[in-house]
Amino acid sequence: MIEKIKNKHIVNFDQERADKLAELGSKLHDLRVEKCLSIDEVAAHTMIRRKQLEAIEEGRLDRLPEPVYIRGFILRFANALGMDGYALAREFPLDQERQQRKFYLGDLLIVFKLRPLHLYLVYVLLIFFSVKGLSQQLSQSALAPVAKQGNVPESPSTPNDLEPGTLPKPAQQNAPGKPVVAQQTLPSEADKPVRVGLTFKEQSWIRIVADGKTEFEGTLPSGTQRTWEANEQVVVLAGNAGGVLLTVNNGQAEPIGLNNGKAQQMGEPDTIQEVTIKAKNPRS
Repeated sequence: MIEKIKNKHIVNFDQERADKLAELGSKLHDLRVEKCLSIDEVAAHTMIRRKQLEAIEEGRLDRLPEPVYIRGFILRFANALGMDGYALAREFPLDQERQQRKFYLGDLLIVFKLRPLHLYLVYVLLIFFSVKGLSQQLSQSALAPVAKQGNVPESPSTPNDLEPGTLPKPAQQNAPGKPVVAQQTLPSEADKPVRVGLTFKEQSWIRIVADGKTEFEGTLPSGTQRTWEANEQVVVLAGNAGGVLLTVNNGQAEPIGLNNGKAQQMGEPDTIQEVTIKAKNPRS
């Protein structure tokens, strides 16, 4: 009986995702027609196949790849039409497991007919484990400054100086249906302001925030090279991370894997990636 309820909610979530795709596809279709653009023109601009664009407009989930790639297609499609592709793509749901767990817990309460005493015990356990987890997190935060003072050498397998809580998982390890947005923090050279150079191997939507101020937001074509500077930090958000090379303080544009200030590929193709570059000695 529990398995039937669980499968029922999985189906319901798939239907919810299909309905959302149909809604977003209808918006994109109407805007494309309003702008007098053919499906072939959009395909040439976004580098997305015609059949996949048609499937998005028609809400045909069965004709599209994994949901994480569908979100990337929606982002590029919307940007090509002049919309905020990042905001529109976030409306397409991905986290199926979270929805399953949410409904599955509610079904357990109905199936086993838990009494108030049982619920009270559950609340006590939840509070206990929450306090325990918070205590461990605070302990780890307290140990972090001690490790820095002891000049612990950085591991060569971690080229980026990541802040606590911002360590991203590699894009290739993400399970299907999981969000791919991650945040990284790269160090800049000491006694210099932050200087970030971007080289576009492929077209990508980009947002640049320097010292808390949005300096640029839009789509840049392949072959573009741009540079931004800041006194404290620069935040780069890319819609097609695999097509963008990032250089900190005038490094040369070479593939990712070097830890000497040279350029790094921001992520996998058709994934959304956010990188924060901070100055070690920010200027006031």
